[in-house]
Amino acid sequence: MSAFTFITNYKGGTYIRQVNANDISSACHTWAAQLVDSQDIQKLNTNVFLKAFKEDVEELPPHPLEDVPNVWAFTVGLGRTFMLVNIVKTAEKQAHMSR
Repeated sequence: MSAFTFITNYKGGTYIRQVNANDISSACHTWAAQLVDSQDIQKLNTNVFLKAFKEDVEELPPHPLEDVPNVWAFTVGLGRTFMLVNIVKTAEKQAHMSR
């Protein structure tokens, strides 16, 4: 399992969240669910976001950046505005060591 860092730009704000997942697709779905549950972005209509996310992520999945390993980008169209999302695979999940 890997840690993925999501850097989201929306309506002038930047929001950062990390999720653990096995692959980029799973990471995106986990991120979207957590974003809706936490309601971190106050200006975000979560119902509109979820519908747009599901449509956009299937049609235009995260695109790897050329010459930059483990980095992807995608957008979610939300009516007259959009959300730009950059994703960085930051690390393999570390096993917790007990002493």
